[in-house]
Amino acid sequence: MTPLPASIEQYLLESGFSGTEIFILKHLLAGGSMTLRELAAKTGKSTGVLDSASKKLLKKGILGREVINETPKLTLFSLDAVVAWVHEDAEHKRTAMDRREKDLQSFVDSLSVEVNRADIQHYEGLEGLEQAYTKLLEECSGAMLHFLPVRHTEVEDPLRDFLVQYFRLRRRQQVITRVIAQDTPLGRRYQSRDAFEYRQTLLVPESVYAFNTEKVVAGDWVATINHVENKAFLIRSKEMAHTEKAMFEAIWKQETVKPSGG
Repeated sequence: MTPLPASIEQYLLESGFSGTEIFILKHLLAGGSMTLRELAAKTGKSTGVLDSASKKLLKKGILGREVINETPKLTLFSLDAVVAWVHEDAEHKRTAMDRREKDLQSFVDSLSVEVNRADIQHYEGLEGLEQAYTKLLEECSGAMLHFLPVRHTEVEDPLRDFLVQYFRLRRRQQVITRVIAQDTPLGRRYQSRDAFEYRQTLLVPESVYAFNTEKVVAGDWVATINHVENKAFLIRSKEMAHTEKAMFEAIWKQETVKPSGG
């Protein structure tokens, strides 16, 4: 009998596996090959629900089928098959994030020195960060998108007093913030205050989405904000903003549209 490690189970849940798919993996690891009816007797779930979940696992290449005594059964040959899928999936996600970062850097590097200086702005220091946020709010309507590594509680944030006024101004202008933050203790605390901050926060696995600087998309502007060095770089580009928005929405959809438990 081989148990499903808690760390693997948590990763599968974060990757969108349903509770039913997890149940199937656990029972096949523990009891060997089974028919849908045998799984139904073990889990208490209907064969229809189990059939739907098992087909997803077959499509992912985690499960197989074998005929035993002329009876087709679902089989999971070893825990290695699950671990291999986890490693491959994590690598795909890291590659996608790396590609996004490289594409953004390549775009910035390729900008001509003759580019209109009004389209690129630099800010330094805490006062500079305040000016950068204010500029982004001026250029935004509807929603402002953030990739945010949460580093402080709201009380410890060096921009605390400014952010209180900034929130009031955002609320007055009806500009909501949508934030993708990492699932850490600070990230969960940040999310818990959403109802009071006129924002929506989605938590994603830190091991997969390893961003270290804040990215903001506001209208046609894209900003990179380094809270360690207190520097901000803003650029106005419809193409870049479109790309960043598409990446944001893709991650938001992937991490929120989870299969039901069945």
